[in-house]
Amino acid sequence: LETNLEGIMGRVEDAEGNITQLQQTSEEISLKAGTAQKLAIESKTLSVNLSVETMTVATDTDGNNGSYSNCKTSISVMYGVEDVTSDVSITCAPSDGIEYLINLQDKTCSITNMTHDNGYVDISASYIVTIDGVEKTLVDTSRFSVSKSKQGNVGAAGESVSVVSN
Repeated sequence: LETNLEGIMGRVEDAEGNITQLQQTSEEISLKAGTAQKLAIESKTLSVNLSVETMTVATDTDGNNGSYSNCKTSISVMYGVEDVTSDVSITCAPSDGIEYLINLQDKTCSITNMTHDNGYVDISASYIVTIDGVEKTLVDTSRFSVSKSKQGNVGAAGESVSVVSN
């Protein structure tokens, strides 16, 4: 192969001895490189990642008095391999019966109470990218699911048993 400022010229010989002439101009090479770069940019995806995706809260028999103090997840957002967490807009959509707090500064979501046995908060991130001078909004959503683990009914008092050995 021979390379110069005008492009690439050369010959390739296959196993049977057939020779193929190669020639590409610098413009053709540049166009292909630009196309490859554009495809690489367009193939990146936005991904919302949660430190905890599922949580179970212990409650009494009726599903009340649960401790939600540790019912929390941290949110991170990746665009390809780039961490864009601080550059995204975050929104939440809870299921019925879910009370939650979102801390946009710390990027955390906490469940503070729930009136149903199961619920969730869908956490979405929006990120604006520019491809070929055109702005495009990417959106991804992850679900933080929570369920109650109810304590069983209190059983009858046990009987005392004595074992006597002879």
